[in-house]
Amino acid sequence: MHAYRSRIKGEYAWLILGVSVLVYEALAPADQLLTTACARGLTRHPVLTRAAIVITAAHLLRLIPPSLDPYSGAEKLLRKWN
Repeated sequence: MHAYRSRIKGEYAWLILGVSVLVYEALAPADQLLTTACARGLTRHPVLTRAAIVITAAHLLRLIPPSLDPYSGAEKLLRKWN
């Protein structure tokens, strides 16, 4: 069985993500902006919200060993299911 290979390169994925965020922020009502949603998360679930932000940043900066990185673990699980 062949491993799945994305046709989208990482650089294009970042471009798509960035453009998507810009379009969303331009079109969303003020009370539904991503920063506003984050502020609501910090109010309702301060530890979980901060942990998600820190873990995501640490993942992107490759500060977490792959064996402990939840994003790497999720990727491995998804690849097993394909």
